[in-house]
Amino acid sequence: IDLSSFNTTNVESMAFMFASCNRLDNVDLSGFDTSNLTDTQDMFVCCAALKSINLSNFNVSKVTRMSSMFMECKSLEY
Repeated sequence: IDLSSFNTTNVESMAFMFASCNRLDNVDLSGFDTSNLTDTQDMFVCCAALKSINLSNFNVSKVTRMSSMFMECKSLEY
């Protein structure tokens, strides 16, 4: 998935954004502006094939809901 043109500057919730994306195996979110993000609940829940995520610039300083963000991500390398 090419997410490089997503404008996330004013996004407050990414809850369930990729939930149950069964074929998603790699995602790069390093270009996301998450400075206003407050909710990432279940963002990747049930992404069983997900192996790698680039969150290198992910700003979670305002996030208050992050529960189950990676629940059932059985292929994700920690």
